[in-house]
Amino acid sequence: MATTREILKPRWDNDSKTAVTATFRYTDDDGSIRDAKATITNAGGNNPDWAEVMDTFSTEDLDANTAERVAHITSVNTERDERHQGEKERQLQEHIFDNKLTLFENDHVSNSEDVDRKREIRKSQNDIDLHIATVDLMIADAFKRAGIELPAANTTWTSSE
Repeated sequence: MATTREILKPRWDNDSKTAVTATFRYTDDDGSIRDAKATITNAGGNNPDWAEVMDTFSTEDLDANTAERVAHITSVNTERDERHQGEKERQLQEHIFDNKLTLFENDHVSNSEDVDRKREIRKSQNDIDLHIATVDLMIADAFKRAGIELPAANTTWTSSE
Protein backbone atom coordinates (compact mmCIF):
# COMPACT_ATOMS: atom_id res chain seq x y z
CA MET A 1 0.00 0.00 0.00
CA ALA A 2 1.46 3.36 -1.09
CA THR A 3 1.08 6.50 0.95
CA THR A 4 1.52 10.02 -0.33
CA ARG A 5 2.48 12.93 1.87
CA GLU A 6 1.49 16.56 1.41
CA ILE A 7 2.70 19.49 3.52
CA LEU A 8 -0.08 21.96 4.41
CA LYS A 9 0.29 25.58 5.50
CA PRO A 10 3.80 25.57 6.95
CA ARG A 11 4.50 28.67 9.06
CA TRP A 12 7.30 30.01 11.17
CA ASP A 13 7.11 28.84 14.76
CA ASN A 14 9.45 31.45 16.21
CA ASP A 15 10.67 34.96 15.43
CA SER A 16 14.19 33.80 14.61
CA LYS A 17 12.76 31.58 11.84
CA THR A 18 14.62 28.49 13.00
CA ALA A 19 11.50 26.36 13.48
CA VAL A 20 8.50 25.64 11.25
CA THR A 21 5.13 24.19 12.20
CA ALA A 22 3.30 22.31 9.47
CA THR A 23 0.55 19.79 8.98
CA PHE A 24 1.58 16.64 7.15
CA ARG A 25 -1.32 14.97 5.34
CA TYR A 26 -0.86 11.29 4.59
CA THR A 27 -3.21 9.79 2.00
CA ASP A 28 -3.37 6.02 1.52
CA ASP A 29 -4.33 4.19 -1.68
CA ASP A 30 -7.73 3.40 -0.19
CA GLY A 31 -8.41 7.16 0.19
CA SER A 32 -8.03 7.30 3.95
CA ILE A 33 -6.39 10.50 5.20
CA ARG A 34 -4.38 11.15 8.35
CA ASP A 35 -3.10 14.55 9.41
CA ALA A 36 -0.15 15.04 11.73
CA LYS A 37 1.07 18.40 12.95
CA ALA A 38 4.78 18.75 13.60
CA THR A 39 7.25 21.43 14.56
CA ILE A 40 10.41 21.04 12.56
CA THR A 41 13.88 22.46 13.11
CA ASN A 42 17.11 21.94 11.26
CA ALA A 43 19.13 21.29 14.39
CA GLY A 44 22.16 19.29 13.31
CA GLY A 45 21.79 20.53 9.75
CA ASN A 46 20.37 17.38 8.16
CA ASN A 47 16.63 17.16 8.89
CA PRO A 48 14.93 15.83 5.71
CA ASP A 49 11.55 17.29 6.71
CA TRP A 50 13.13 20.75 7.05
CA ALA A 51 14.79 20.35 3.67
CA GLU A 52 11.50 19.29 2.05
CA VAL A 53 9.64 22.28 3.50
CA MET A 54 12.37 24.70 2.41
CA ASP A 55 12.54 23.16 -1.09
CA THR A 56 8.74 23.19 -1.52
CA PHE A 57 7.90 26.57 0.02
CA SER A 58 9.59 29.95 -0.21
CA THR A 59 10.28 32.12 2.82
CA GLU A 60 7.59 34.44 1.44
CA ASP A 61 5.11 31.53 1.58
CA LEU A 62 6.09 30.85 5.19
CA ASP A 63 5.82 34.57 6.02
CA ALA A 64 2.35 34.76 4.43
CA ASN A 65 1.14 31.61 6.22
CA THR A 66 2.52 32.97 9.50
CA ALA A 67 0.75 36.31 9.00
CA GLU A 68 -2.49 34.48 8.15
CA ARG A 69 -2.20 32.38 11.33
CA VAL A 70 -1.45 35.44 13.49
CA ALA A 71 -4.47 37.24 11.99
CA HIS A 72 -6.66 34.20 12.67
CA ILE A 73 -5.50 33.92 16.28
CA THR A 74 -5.98 37.67 16.80
CA SER A 75 -9.50 37.43 15.37
CA VAL A 76 -10.40 34.46 17.57
CA ASN A 77 -9.03 36.22 20.65
CA THR A 78 -10.91 39.43 19.83
CA GLU A 79 -14.18 37.53 19.37
CA ARG A 80 -13.61 35.68 22.64
CA ASP A 81 -12.84 38.92 24.47
CA GLU A 82 -15.97 40.57 23.04
CA ARG A 83 -18.12 37.60 24.10
CA HIS A 84 -16.53 37.69 27.55
CA GLN A 85 -17.12 41.44 27.87
CA GLY A 86 -20.74 41.03 26.75
CA GLU A 87 -21.22 38.26 29.31
CA LYS A 88 -19.69 40.43 32.05
CA GLU A 89 -22.02 43.30 31.15
CA ARG A 90 -25.02 40.97 31.12
CA GLN A 91 -24.04 39.60 34.54
CA LEU A 92 -23.62 43.13 35.90
CA GLN A 93 -27.05 44.18 34.65
CA GLU A 94 -28.55 41.01 36.11
CA HIS A 95 -26.82 41.73 39.43
CA ILE A 96 -28.15 45.30 39.52
CA PHE A 97 -31.64 44.11 38.61
CA ASP A 98 -31.56 41.52 41.39
CA ASN A 99 -30.41 44.20 43.85
CA LYS A 100 -33.28 46.45 42.79
CA LEU A 101 -35.76 43.63 43.35
CA THR A 102 -34.29 43.01 46.79
CA LEU A 103 -34.47 46.70 47.68
CA PHE A 104 -38.10 46.95 46.58
CA GLU A 105 -38.90 44.03 48.90
CA ASN A 106 -37.76 46.27 51.76
CA ASP A 107 -40.81 47.79 53.49
CA HIS A 108 -39.22 51.26 53.69
CA VAL A 109 -38.75 51.33 49.93
CA SER A 110 -41.92 49.55 48.82
CA ASN A 111 -44.17 51.56 51.14
CA SER A 112 -42.62 54.92 50.36
CA GLU A 113 -44.87 57.43 48.61
CA ASP A 114 -41.89 59.34 47.17
CA VAL A 115 -42.29 58.35 43.51
CA ASP A 116 -39.42 60.57 42.34
CA ARG A 117 -36.89 58.90 44.62
CA LYS A 118 -38.28 55.45 43.77
CA ARG A 119 -37.80 56.35 40.11
CA GLU A 120 -34.16 57.19 40.87
CA ILE A 121 -33.73 53.70 42.34
CA ARG A 122 -35.29 52.13 39.24
CA LYS A 123 -33.09 54.22 36.91
CA SER A 124 -29.85 53.32 38.70
CA GLN A 125 -27.26 51.79 36.38
CA ASN A 126 -24.71 50.67 38.97
CA ASP A 127 -24.50 49.64 42.61
CA ILE A 128 -23.27 53.00 43.85
CA ASP A 129 -26.10 54.98 42.27
CA LEU A 130 -28.56 52.34 43.44
CA HIS A 131 -27.44 52.59 47.04
CA ILE A 132 -27.25 56.40 46.97
CA ALA A 133 -30.81 56.59 45.65
CA THR A 134 -32.02 54.09 48.26
CA VAL A 135 -30.37 55.91 51.15
CA ASP A 136 -31.70 59.22 49.81
CA LEU A 137 -35.23 57.78 49.76
CA MET A 138 -34.92 56.37 53.28
CA ILE A 139 -33.52 59.63 54.67
CA ALA A 140 -36.24 61.65 52.93
CA ASP A 141 -38.94 59.37 54.34
CA ALA A 142 -37.44 59.58 57.83
CA PHE A 143 -37.37 63.38 57.64
CA LYS A 144 -40.92 63.43 56.27
CA ARG A 145 -42.13 61.30 59.20
CA ALA A 146 -40.38 63.78 61.50
CA GLY A 147 -42.12 66.69 59.77
CA ILE A 148 -38.97 68.14 58.18
CA GLU A 149 -39.20 69.23 54.53
CA LEU A 150 -36.35 68.14 52.22
CA PRO A 151 -35.48 69.28 48.71
CA ALA A 152 -36.83 67.19 45.82
CA ALA A 153 -35.00 64.15 44.48
CA ASN A 154 -32.05 64.87 42.17
CA THR A 155 -31.04 67.85 44.29
CA THR A 156 -27.31 68.41 44.46
CA TRP A 157 -26.18 68.57 48.04
CA THR A 158 -23.57 71.19 48.78
CA SER A 159 -21.77 72.29 51.87
CA SER A 160 -23.05 75.48 53.49
CA GLU A 161 -19.54 76.73 54.28
